[in-house]
Amino acid sequence: MSYNNLPTKKKQLIVTIGTLISYGVIFYGMTTTFDEIDDNTKLFLTQYGMMVIFTSAVLAGIGFTWSEKVHQNRTLAESEIKRTTTTIDILKAQERQLNIDLGIPGKKNYEALSNAKRELEKVNEHPEFVTFSGQLSLFVLGVGSMMCIVGAG
Repeated sequence: MSYNNLPTKKKQLIVTIGTLISYGVIFYGMTTTFDEIDDNTKLFLTQYGMMVIFTSAVLAGIGFTWSEKVHQNRTLAESEIKRTTTTIDILKAQERQLNIDLGIPGKKNYEALSNAKRELEKVNEHPEFVTFSGQLSLFVLGVGSMMCIVGAG
């Protein structure tokens, strides 16, 4: 098994600058005019394309925005699982030793444990949510960019 090469800040900066320079050269050397499209439609495409690009940025930032809350939920769920598991073990031991039924406290702890496990499952699904948001963001960015390119042409 080998580790994946993850991007670094330097590589990301180089790729970003390279992309911006490449597209600058392409658009400087080539005109993108769409004479068959009327000016009102071009204006609409440009303005709406900018809003679509903004929506893409919001989608891209969702994972980052929620990451702290996800971390807090993970910490809370893990501590709740540990606490309720310990309490349930103690209650079971007391039931055996004292030969009594501690059903209500046990039931409450089982419910708390079940709830904490459900929250932990949600937290564990967060990376998939971030990946989906990123992929959707890239698609929306492409659509918005094409709208702006056509609208500006």
